[in-house]
Amino acid sequence: MITYKDGPKTISSKSADELLYQETGIRLPVTNLYYWVRGLPAPGAVQSTQYDQYNHLTQLKQAGYTIDYAKYTSLKNIDLPSKIHLQGHGVTIKLIIKQWSV
Repeated sequence: MITYKDGPKTISSKSADELLYQETGIRLPVTNLYYWVRGLPAPGAVQSTQYDQYNHLTQLKQAGYTIDYAKYTSLKNIDLPSKIHLQGHGVTIKLIIKQWSV
C-alpha cells in the first residue's frame, strides 16, 4: 500500500504505478523508473539494449517503452545519465537531470 499526503489530502493505492494513474491518468511503470534514470535495465525481460564506446547504455527497450540516453555526466568517477527521453504506451517524458548526489 502506497500513501501520499499533500496537506489535508491523503491518497492511497496498492502501488506507486496505480497511484500515478489514479491521480494523472498516466500509466507508467514507476518501479522501473528507479533503474531507468540510473541508466540500468529494470529487473525483468529486456527487448534490446545499445551501448556506446564507453559502455554507457544509449538505448533500452523494456516493458513496451523505449528509453534513449542522450547525455551522461560524471560524478565521483560514476557516469550517470543527464538527458533521458522515454516513450511508450502513449506517454513521452523528457528528463534533464542537472544535479546528482551519490
